Amino acid sequence: GSDYVILENIPSSFDSNKIFILKGIGFLDTLYKSASLAFVGGSMLKDYGGHNVIEASANGCPFIVGPYMKNFEDVISLFLEEEACIQIENSDELYDSCKKLIFDEELRQNMVDNAYKVVENNRGSMEKQYNYINIYNFFFLILTLFFRCSTLYFCFFICWSMSKKLSCRCKFSKLVTYHVFRYC
Repeated sequence: GSDYVILENIPSSFDSNKIFILKGIGFLDTLYKSASLAFVGGSMLKDYGGHNVIEASANGCPFIVGPYMKNFEDVISLFLEEEACIQIENSDELYDSCKKLIFDEELRQNMVDNAYKVVENNRGSMEKQYNYINIYNFFFLILTLFFRCSTLYFCFFICWSMSKKLSCRCKFSKLVTYHVFRYC
């Protein structure tokens, strides 16, 4: 028989002498929970830019990535800084990295622990970003109102000055004053 099997569903058991290729969507969570290690695809080819590593780390699965993680540069840099993953430069290094992880239980556990810390330390980042955007929008609104009001006050000053020279301030200046305070 061949050394690999292509399946569309997760098998009930795995033959440790075969490579299983799963063709489908929605399997990673289950596989990461039972895997001893994972290689995150899309990271060996420059055009792809890697895949998300959070799911592997959240499920306690030590992982290896290739050199091309441009879609997740910030995330992978956090994992590399904390020694929570292994990044290889080429496919020749993949075998050695897998072997190293398979036979070094302490390294695997350290990577899992470090990855967990990275995930925990960055939990809630979406809420932090949302709050940051809201603060930015608030200041943008204040600046917009400031410049809008400044422009209206400037227009009011010019109109008021012109009406003073023309001696027709009454109705015109009241109308301009109303609009200035209405918009500010």
